[in-house]
Amino acid sequence: MSISYIVSIFMLTPEFREIKLHGKEILRLTKRYGIHVYLGQIADQSTYKLDSLFITYFVGTTPLGFYNLAIALVSPMVAFSSAFTTTVFREFARKEKIPRKILFYNTLWLIAYTIGIILFGKWIIKLLFTER
Repeated sequence: MSISYIVSIFMLTPEFREIKLHGKEILRLTKRYGIHVYLGQIADQSTYKLDSLFITYFVGTTPLGFYNLAIALVSPMVAFSSAFTTTVFREFARKEKIPRKILFYNTLWLIAYTIGIILFGKWIIKLLFTER
């Protein structure tokens, strides 16, 4: 990882000029988009993987393996819903209620994915994870 960081720094050649100007632009965009979103991201990122530490500490590594397997299976479901709602955020941020079509399509996706996991989950686990 260190090598990739060093290569990235030399290839991307970041410049730290006009930091004050860029800082003002970031603040302006933050105010326009919503400070609560950024504070939520800070809270989210600061607790990243804390669940795995607690599971390992209190229960053990085998349950952590099953937990991570479950996360791997449902992460596409969560990622699609998150990406979908992020793309339409501006549309429903100004409204009092989330539009029904957004709820409908997201619910349809969640139901379809759940059915897919029920039908194909065992096969996917056997395909990805051998007995060894």
